Amino acid sequence: MQSLQQERVNKRTNRLNSTEELIFLDGQLVLKKYPIKIPLPLLYASKAELLRQSKTIHSKFTPGRESHSDLPATWLVCKQLANKLLEPSGTDLSFIRASRPQGEIFADNLHYDSRYVGYSKKRKVRGTFWRPSKHHEIWRQLININDQPRHLQVITTPLNVLEKRKIDIYQERPIGKTLSKYQSIEVMPKRVLTRKIPTSESIIITIPPYDGKNLYVLEFWSSCILHAGVTAGKGQFIAAAAKWVKPNNKEKGGYYAS
Repeated sequence: MQSLQQERVNKRTNRLNSTEELIFLDGQLVLKKYPIKIPLPLLYASKAELLRQSKTIHSKFTPGRESHSDLPATWLVCKQLANKLLEPSGTDLSFIRASRPQGEIFADNLHYDSRYVGYSKKRKVRGTFWRPSKHHEIWRQLININDQPRHLQVITTPLNVLEKRKIDIYQERPIGKTLSKYQSIEVMPKRVLTRKIPTSESIIITIPPYDGKNLYVLEFWSSCILHAGVTAGKGQFIAAAAKWVKPNNKEKGGYYAS
């Protein structure tokens, strides 16, 4: 897949000791690798119990809104993520989602976030968080806890430019799309993912799988960027967290969470 300009920053470290960052769109999306260990048997048990509770392809757990009494492994995963990643980042866990293997690719609807659901037991917050002011944007963490890569389609054109061109972003792919004739996302042409938005304005970002030692997290401004998950035939298992942040210009002019 073609990608926008990517910049590898070697051995760059922050307070959570993240390394090997890939930077997209001048820092509006950053792929980070965190040396965080979560027991693989716990993740397998969490994914299995999530899928058992649902008769549909997808199953989602929202902590603080849904009972965790029947999902003990998933609740333990929530706590480990909170202790090791989310609390140091100041983010609230939004959901953990799993899907069954289908043998075909499914692309979610293109969207940008205007609000988010978040929960933190330690900081005693829960609920749906609306924009506190027009100066705040949503900084989201998309965490791949699966043993398979996770893919995210990103439209590189700013939302206001799309609107000036009279592109109805909700009609590009309003309810998702199944792509059964392609064997993998790597060979799937990007032109099948959009209607009026050119393929030159679309990139596919791959979040590597969890390997038992390193957790890969895509951190990005989800309220500023049109995006959608693209699920390969083997399914998905991801977690998401978020917070409202005022963007500021730091480090090479990119946007970073303060």
